[in-house]
Amino acid sequence: MNKINQESAKSVNSEASQLLLNMFHELSEDIYCAGWSANIEFYLWEITLETDKNTSTFLRENLKDYQIKELSRLSNLCQGWWVWKDPQGETFVSLDEMGQLYKNWKNFRPKVTPIIEDDPENSNGIMYKLRQIKL
Repeated sequence: MNKINQESAKSVNSEASQLLLNMFHELSEDIYCAGWSANIEFYLWEITLETDKNTSTFLRENLKDYQIKELSRLSNLCQGWWVWKDPQGETFVSLDEMGQLYKNWKNFRPKVTPIIEDDPENSNGIMYKLRQIKL
């Protein structure tokens, strides 16, 4: 049994947990061009549970309502969430454990968020400047 199947087997519904993991990878790839974007599990958690309206505006703007509902549905079916743990990689955790991991992450993450905006000083419109605002 491979590692992902072992992790999925921890859930009450291994098929739903595998579909949830596939969604994480697809969203990360489609939105960030990364197999697993840093902290995507926490940002998706915030968006799915609507715990923080200020979370990753870029991610929120690129998610469809049906995707958010599907994340929630799959999570409820498998009673868990996927997180990235070094060095193991993708790890399935219970909803209770995810709640604690999220709380710890929320308390210790930087209190600024990057904002990308057009740079009016650049006439070609290709370059962007990055500014940070306090949350």
